[in-house]
Amino acid sequence: MSANPRTLRWGLAIAGGVVAEAGVFAVMPVALALGPDAPLYAIPPAAFLMPFVMAMVVARQTASGRVLHGGIVGAVAALIYIAITIGQTLPVAYIVSHVLKVAGGMAGGLIVDRRVKRTTSAHAAMV
Repeated sequence: MSANPRTLRWGLAIAGGVVAEAGVFAVMPVALALGPDAPLYAIPPAAFLMPFVMAMVVARQTASGRVLHGGIVGAVAALIYIAITIGQTLPVAYIVSHVLKVAGGMAGGLIVDRRVKRTTSAHAAMV
């Protein structure tokens, strides 16, 4: 099944992106406590992990288009930071983090999609 605009759960995906970006922001004070360059190393993994987790939460609540929903989660997270920092010069690590947010979201959606399909096919085989 593919998702069409009418079956997309936009509100859920956008909320997932907002929460994912809040999670990335929450890493910043911890990273800064470790030193001024620590965020350059801490933010990219967090930028992948937070949308990954939130995309899994969102994808579990959708009937189709799980990878697309995950991509929306990551894109919303990236767009929030882009909107906040527009016109500012950013380190390359932060720019790469935007791609990682979308990739993390899509990966989370893909993991859930595969689990659902595996569970469904295993259930069908038992019947």
